[in-house]
Amino acid sequence: MRKKLILMVFPVIITVLSACQSPNSQDTSVTTHHNSMLSLDWAGAYHGVLPCADCEGLQTMIQLNKDSTFNMETQYVGRSPDVTKTQGTFSWDETGNIVALQSSDKNSRPTFYHVGEGRLIQLDADKKSITGNLADKYVLTKLSDIVERYWKLVELKGKQVTTTDKFDNEPHMIFKAIDSRVFGNAGCNNFTGKYELKRDNQLTFSGVASTRMLCIDMTTEDQFLKIFQMTLNYSLAGGNLLLKDSTGTILTKFVPGKPPTMPK
Repeated sequence: MRKKLILMVFPVIITVLSACQSPNSQDTSVTTHHNSMLSLDWAGAYHGVLPCADCEGLQTMIQLNKDSTFNMETQYVGRSPDVTKTQGTFSWDETGNIVALQSSDKNSRPTFYHVGEGRLIQLDADKKSITGNLADKYVLTKLSDIVERYWKLVELKGKQVTTTDKFDNEPHMIFKAIDSRVFGNAGCNNFTGKYELKRDNQLTFSGVASTRMLCIDMTTEDQFLKIFQMTLNYSLAGGNLLLKDSTGTILTKFVPGKPPTMPK
């Protein structure tokens, strides 16, 4: 009788122990995989105006790339229009929530940022939150995917655009975070101006001006420059940039690219 009792109780003990251990195992798995590095779409450009001791603010753009490199541009607001550019690499801390940016100048100290949903929060040298009256100002907000990228024009009002000569300028444009400036080349002349992004992918241009060099065929350029007055919104389709007018008609199609290498 005693042997039968032991056999009946033993499976119950195993079941209870198994039930107690299962939640702990599951919690460990969730904790390991839930961090900014693995859970967030962190790659892209971030922009904001950080506090500055001797100026109105430090306009800052940081672009985090998937290959663990970064680009940074800063401008002292109210002091100088000059933009300082910095490049380097970044690494994640053991929690996967904080990045350390190390410029190519190895003598400089790294800067630390907490990576949140659509934002970077600057930390102090000890990777702690900055405190004080301006604590909430140390935040950079993630920008639209069209900013800080080279966009090559491939289609204009439904017609394909090609560069027939290797010495021709490639029609393109770049949206910069600093000062909301847009610049590029229309096929012959360089242009520059301002842009404004609003909700629901609204996009407008203002003050676009170009140089006045004459080229053999100005047809593409003339049509390209008129687009800035007609554009009211944009969309991204398959990684390509489409500019549209008030009726939703596609005016231009751009593809992501890199500045062409000039022949030696």
